[in-house]
Amino acid sequence: MEKELKNELETSSKMSETILNDAIKIEKAKKKVETKKKRKKTSLSTTVRFYNASDIVRLKQLQIELKKKGETLSNFISEAAINAVDEIDKEALLKTFKNDMFYSFRKAFYASLVPFSKSITQQVFINQDKLTIIESKLDLILDALTGKEITSDAIQNINNKVNELKELREQLEKNDSKAIKQVETRYQKFVEYDNSQSSDTETYRDEVDDEIIEFE
Repeated sequence: MEKELKNELETSSKMSETILNDAIKIEKAKKKVETKKKRKKTSLSTTVRFYNASDIVRLKQLQIELKKKGETLSNFISEAAINAVDEIDKEALLKTFKNDMFYSFRKAFYASLVPFSKSITQQVFINQDKLTIIESKLDLILDALTGKEITSDAIQNINNKVNELKELREQLEKNDSKAIKQVETRYQKFVEYDNSQSSDTETYRDEVDDEIIEFE
């Protein structure tokens, strides 16, 4: 009797263990199916076909080598595709960086030359003014040497020229100041664009290139 009871208990225990193992297997299978479904929703699958015989042989050899390392050809191709995409992104980023650097250096170079250019321009105009006045005075001297009458109007004409040149110089200085302000404004726009890290580079360039520095 005791032996029979013991056998029944062992049988019952084995059945319970079997049922428990089956339940665990079913639960694992369910989780596996759910995981596959989730992966399907969040994954991208594609089919790649190779038709060249030599390419197929090489890929087979690669597959064997990868299998030795515990890797798969599918994962290898997947990583290669991602690396290719990364390289494309890097090239695009590098191109944008180069363009930004080019425009940054161009603006900085242009802005740094403005004072130097202004100084040269002012000196040129001053020399031109002096030459104009000297020519007018030489005309008077030649007239006096040749016996021509020197009228007060001729002298006043020189004075008028001096005043006109003075006004012209003031106007040029005013235009220079206006141009410098416009350059500073445009440079500030670039700095603001650079700080905001805007991706709309072409729009910014169009806005800058369309601007015209106008003088009175």
